[in-house]
Amino acid sequence: MKTDEAAKLRQLWQQHLKDWQQSGIRQTPWCRQRGLSPHQFSYWKKKLMTRPAQPKLIPVAGMSKPDLVSQSPVVMHLPSGIKLEVSVEQVPGLVQALQCL
Repeated sequence: MKTDEAAKLRQLWQQHLKDWQQSGIRQTPWCRQRGLSPHQFSYWKKKLMTRPAQPKLIPVAGMSKPDLVSQSPVVMHLPSGIKLEVSVEQVPGLVQALQCL
């Protein structure tokens, strides 16, 4: 599908979603009244209304320049429960990779 066609299709479904939200009618009856597939409507609803979580970088507290010289690994505890441990030499590459997400 060409980019222009994809943009038009996206715009069409955005209009469908807007019309449905303003109607006050439940999703399945609204779709059937307009000859739209409820399954396809749900797909587009999820695709267009779900925004991907934006990764956030937070300042690292408690690290000074002398700490970077040490051979101790840098350990990060992520909110998901994952523990990430990297060597000091890997930190710049890790930060660069995270900023690209």
